[in-house]
Amino acid sequence: MKVFKAVVLVLLALLSLAAGFAKLTHAPDEIAFYSGLGINLNWLLPFGILQAGGALICMIPRIRKAGLLMIAAGFALSSLFIFASGYPVFGIVSLLPLAVSIWLMDRTPRPLRA
Repeated sequence: MKVFKAVVLVLLALLSLAAGFAKLTHAPDEIAFYSGLGINLNWLLPFGILQAGGALICMIPRIRKAGLLMIAAGFALSSLFIFASGYPVFGIVSLLPLAVSIWLMDRTPRPLRA
């Protein structure tokens, strides 16, 4: 089970890193999507930092839960935006990484205090 959780964590982190990187680099599809929703493109930078930063932070065992929380928040926002754009099936699929990050948070032990 330990190996399975580690593989799932790495895959989730890669997914979040890719989503954040797309926002940070202002990928044309991201710009078109958020512009279509009427969201100011200035929000792509903090949103991208949230997703990419969460991916990096969740790899550090002592602060893993904080990184997973950032990933969960990023995917929750993404899912809301996808639902708002009128794609309910893709919105439901987009909830899977959110559920996985919550599952991993629940299974991450509290770090020992020094």
